[in-house]
Amino acid sequence: MVSFELEAFRAVLVLFLQNFVLLSALFLVPLARSDNGNKFNDFQLQYDKKADRSSMLYCFVFNGKIANVDPNNEEKGYKCEVNMQTWTKDDNHAKDYCESRFPYYIIGAKPTAEATTTCTFQINLKCADDYWQIHGKCYKVTNEKYTWEDAKNKCSAETQGKDALMKPKVAHYYSITMNNYLQDMIGILDAWVYVSDLRDYFVNGKGNAAVYVQDGAYKFDTRKGDILMDDHHSTHQVICEYTPGMTMAEMFYLADIYSEIYPIHVYTDGAIIPSASFMTVHQTGLRPINDQANYGGKAEKFTTDNIGDICTSIGNILNVNSYPMTAIEEEFNDVKSYLRDQRFFLTNAFKNDGCSLKDFKQKNGNDADYQLYQGKQQGKDNYCHSHSLSFNKDGRFPTMAGMRAPALCTLHTFNWVFADCPPAPPGNNYEVVRFDRKNRVFCHYIENNNPTDYPTAVRKCEDFGAALSGFDSYDEYKKVLDKLKPDPSASSRLNIDYHYFLGGRSPCKVDCDNGIERYKASWDSNVAVNTTFLNSYNFKELTKSDVSRISLRQDDNAFHLQ
Repeated sequence: MVSFELEAFRAVLVLFLQNFVLLSALFLVPLARSDNGNKFNDFQLQYDKKADRSSMLYCFVFNGKIANVDPNNEEKGYKCEVNMQTWTKDDNHAKDYCESRFPYYIIGAKPTAEATTTCTFQINLKCADDYWQIHGKCYKVTNEKYTWEDAKNKCSAETQGKDALMKPKVAHYYSITMNNYLQDMIGILDAWVYVSDLRDYFVNGKGNAAVYVQDGAYKFDTRKGDILMDDHHSTHQVICEYTPGMTMAEMFYLADIYSEIYPIHVYTDGAIIPSASFMTVHQTGLRPINDQANYGGKAEKFTTDNIGDICTSIGNILNVNSYPMTAIEEEFNDVKSYLRDQRFFLTNAFKNDGCSLKDFKQKNGNDADYQLYQGKQQGKDNYCHSHSLSFNKDGRFPTMAGMRAPALCTLHTFNWVFADCPPAPPGNNYEVVRFDRKNRVFCHYIENNNPTDYPTAVRKCEDFGAALSGFDSYDEYKKVLDKLKPDPSASSRLNIDYHYFLGGRSPCKVDCDNGIERYKASWDSNVAVNTTFLNSYNFKELTKSDVSRISLRQDDNAFHLQ
């Protein structure tokens, strides 16, 4: 019925991994000047307020300087170097002194010839602006006074207007050495704190409610920094604490520290950890297939959730977020030099059906789908019985479902920054439509004025590393549909309707079963993964041929199978 049709192009996903910049902050504390008279606001502006505010205040008061831990990677955190007017005997003595003075990771400690000590501490985590950081926790003292029960409720309510994951609670007073750091906080008179067991402090101690006494010590005839017991109905200030969220800087630091115990390799954009046990993809059941003559009309159905679980458990040991390493080419290139010998590692990429490399899919961390092989990566479609994906230092390889290998986990937050759509080849008048999917960006290239046949359309796309388009959602489809403006003169001259070629076909090859029915069509080359949308949105089957192509008819607002 239709001899010629127009084409629509699909561009490859363009991913660029860039450094994640820590959020800026402003913290209101009545310390305004350092020893040399500089204003703290100027100090914050000088360092762009990127580091934790209380850490910056320490650095400011002691006339220190803030710098990147790694000049080439801001994600590895910040460091402050200060020169303390205290004599120390040697490196060990200097380290002990610096650790007693600064509640952070001490990464440098040296006595100097001038009888002073240089301390360098690392700033990885970031507390809310009105909290004070001590050894990876964030602390805040209230001005008001509360009973013990009200104090607990007050801390719990501290999430209002802030990150709901903060989960503040009454501060745990775990060691007398905390006095060194709590005394740097301003405004503590006597405040409720939590102790593990009051019997550790008093013969008649009972329970966990204690009062930390600092500037109000004279009222109780005791020294600053003492722990007291008091009636639960008496009123005091309360010190609240919470654990700040994990940062890439903290992940890098922990990975480097634990690399002496675990086989962790740290690289520019993350760290990788192989699992100790061997893994396989899991079979979850059977699914119907188009080939009814062989295999009993059914094939295995797989999942890789078990690999995600093992990486989560590895991360829990280190108190970091860990996911299976993606098989995306750019990320594989980042880590392949750390893969030794001929050892293979299993990813959590898999496919249930399809015979092409582009049919492999992978979900990680935030449940986003990743495109593992781009349109320009053409190859033989002979991977029908390969359901898992592994790699070693030489490349990425489709493997059988029974493949057993260690899983490769990564400490990574997948902070992608997407570039603009690449320009179309010179001499082509394309309309470019960019659409943001979840953690992916796709660029559609539309040619409205040059009708062609299907083989030519495919070849034109491949010439600049693209594939015919597909859509994952109605929003994406509608955004492209609004840009389709076929040339009426060309349509009339060639006796065609307003059709645009898409990258789909029938019979269905990939993701063809929703548990209730078999789908008629699917997308090619992983240009989209939502087969349900393709088969359910205004889908019209115009032919019963063995192999049919998907097109979009602009004037009919429909997918056509013909």
